[in-house]
Amino acid sequence: YPKNALNKKMGGQVLVRLKISTKGDLKTIKILKSSGFSILDNEVLRAIKTTNYFPSAPKSLNSSNYTFKLPVKFEI
Repeated sequence: YPKNALNKKMGGQVLVRLKISTKGDLKTIKILKSSGFSILDNEVLRAIKTTNYFPSAPKSLNSSNYTFKLPVKFEI
């Protein structure tokens, strides 16, 4: 939780779409719905981009990438 947002009691939910390669590499990230606060939206992007590990896809997946939506909720 960003300290400045916590001090100001900002909260909300950010919805992002991630595209991950079958090897577990982050390909793209996009905010689909903002929390209404850029500080929270940017924190979600920072946290996901600095993640060192995403699981590999099952071998049965026929695509070279998989895409999913991830809601991130900031609540005080």
